[in-house]
Amino acid sequence: MSLFNTHTLTVKRYTGLYVNGRWTQSLSSTFTITTSWQPANGRDTETLPEGKRSQQIYKCYPATELFVADPVNGQPADIVVGIDGKDYEVISCAPNQNNIINHHKAMCTRVKEGS
Repeated sequence: MSLFNTHTLTVKRYTGLYVNGRWTQSLSSTFTITTSWQPANGRDTETLPEGKRSQQIYKCYPATELFVADPVNGQPADIVVGIDGKDYEVISCAPNQNNIINHHKAMCTRVKEGS
């Protein structure tokens, strides 16, 4: 995506399982993506759930699909380390396979300290 400033960002992918009834999460891998990193605008946030609209939201356009949290199978969301060094949880990721520049549009929200 050469039209935008691109950044190389780190993605943390976690796995987890229940041990004696308690959720135990561990870092399974890290990898880098090259993507544009932009604040979400009002039109972007309209599609988000009510509780997410007032949070600090960024959008990015990676070639790699990023995982969102899946409570059914226990998959935690990917965490993207933003250009400010803060962690952002992926809350949506949709493909845009237009055969020109195939990519995904991911929305990420700031992870609160201590979470």
